[in-house]
Amino acid sequence: FIFCTTKMFSVLSMIDMSDLSRVNKELLPEQTLMELLVENFVGNSAFKDSDGNFLDVENWRGLRRDDSGMITLVDWGTKMGMRLFDSGENIDEEFELDGEGIIDLQWLPPTTLECVLQFLDLEGSVETSQLPRGLKHLDILYNEFVGSFDTRFLPQSIESFLLTANNLSGSFHLSVDLPNLIKIRANKNRFSGSLDFTHLPPAIQGINLAANSFSGTINLRALPESLTQHLCISGNEISQEVLVLGAVAKKLWGLAFDESKFGKIVDEDGNLVLRNDVRKNRGYRIDRA
Repeated sequence: FIFCTTKMFSVLSMIDMSDLSRVNKELLPEQTLMELLVENFVGNSAFKDSDGNFLDVENWRGLRRDDSGMITLVDWGTKMGMRLFDSGENIDEEFELDGEGIIDLQWLPPTTLECVLQFLDLEGSVETSQLPRGLKHLDILYNEFVGSFDTRFLPQSIESFLLTANNLSGSFHLSVDLPNLIKIRANKNRFSGSLDFTHLPPAIQGINLAANSFSGTINLRALPESLTQHLCISGNEISQEVLVLGAVAKKLWGLAFDESKFGKIVDEDGNLVLRNDVRKNRGYRIDRA
């Protein structure tokens, strides 16, 4: 079959939807990709005319393009100034997309560098191997995504991913070859299994994995020097008799864990770390379970 830039309903009516998974997305027009992306949105009328036909993607709101006219930013859910990275002038402050429905992120145009879909109650899964290979920032805070999120297959370009308050589950791999990754927010999900902090990405600055179902023990002796902001692991089932805080852990702006789940907390010299010392130095925070 041949894809064209006519309205999606006329294209999709001629093909088996199951065949789309085998299509080289690089060959699909942006119009087709974007219509597939929002096909199951409850609020996709924002991208249609009065007759229910999709507008030309050039007229869709919440998008930014590069100098060659290719889509680089999809921003349909920024709320309350919570945008983590400012990649230019504010686009469409007044645009609010009605949420709910299902989204398949594999249809993001391959030129997409940043995707922001906060607070939209969207459902779906995230097949990390199918994300645009130049993607830098993925922000899907406060939605209803389910299934795994396999960090091993994220694009090498990724700098941050924000997954807070979804229903993602399964193991969470921290020992990954992602040289540009600086921020992870995956708190308030259903991730489980153990956590390995001994081989973190070399540029990582902050990690929030609080309020999941992680278990086992942790090693905080070999954190990279780049980790200067925070490491949050409270609200999990991690426990051990002795937790040793390495030099980097002691200097963190914020270190949050459940005090009651550790027999004692010491530095690398074996000195006890006391709650009063923590408050005085403001180096980290110990949370009560």
